[in-house]
Amino acid sequence: MNTLEVRGPHPYGKLEVSQIVEWEGEGMPYQAFFGDHPESELRSVLPVGKASRVSPEGMVAFCNQVLVVKGPAGVALIDAGTG
Repeated sequence: MNTLEVRGPHPYGKLEVSQIVEWEGEGMPYQAFFGDHPESELRSVLPVGKASRVSPEGMVAFCNQVLVVKGPAGVALIDAGTG
């Protein structure tokens, strides 16, 4: 599998979570999710910069990924089936 990026591990108590990102990019206009809400209202509650999930052009970013969770009891792979 060609991966775009591995992010993490991110510590959460006794767990470590890593993201294995297969694809990330612009999916569709924000209006498809948020309807008639003004873009300025949406942006007022979103992170800014790279962490924002809406591009400057108003497109919602999508990410196909799996999560690897490591803990004292073992390792789990979580795939939400979005790809």
